[in-house]
Amino acid sequence: MNDSEIQKVNLERVKSKIAPIIVGFFEDKAAGFEFHMGELQRHVGSKANVSPDSPSRILRDLRKKGVLDYEIISRPKSHYRFNGFTRPNSLAQLGFTSLDEYHVSDHWVDFRNDYFKRNPNVCFVSGLRRNLDLHHITYARLGCELDEDVIPLQRFWHKFVHHLVKEYKVKLEVAHLVAKDSFKAREGMESLYPSVCNERMVY
Repeated sequence: MNDSEIQKVNLERVKSKIAPIIVGFFEDKAAGFEFHMGELQRHVGSKANVSPDSPSRILRDLRKKGVLDYEIISRPKSHYRFNGFTRPNSLAQLGFTSLDEYHVSDHWVDFRNDYFKRNPNVCFVSGLRRNLDLHHITYARLGCELDEDVIPLQRFWHKFVHHLVKEYKVKLEVAHLVAKDSFKAREGMESLYPSVCNERMVY
């Protein structure tokens, strides 16, 4: 890999880390909110170690991708007006081509690690602690997730939940609850009919 390619890879890593932080800065702001670039730089700097000009460059990139819109009130004073999000975040707008790619981004890896430091490492469905994934129950804040947007699931139950969504058209927001009901029902059947339910699921 030559110097140009290395620089491009490093830039994409910076974007994947900072773009969600910038989106989060504006998340609770109404259209018409005025801000100075210094405020945004301090916000980003409090969460990531980046060069001072990175937030302004990536803010321009987010507008170019159609994630959000803003206008310059005074360039000398670095004074801006936020005009709102142009449409909900998507993988493409965040610079990813698939969820698999997103799930190895710096942002997601950091968020996942921090989540498990802040919250119990227990599967929502089974209550067990091994083979845990972090499952989105909403993609509304993709790229700037809150803790309530995700839940820990064992890999088996994670696949089961997505199977419910894909094959049975269960809404993503409630599929984990359906999975938990399924788990409880099976537990009940095993206690009532142990000779019939002699093959346990492997989680």
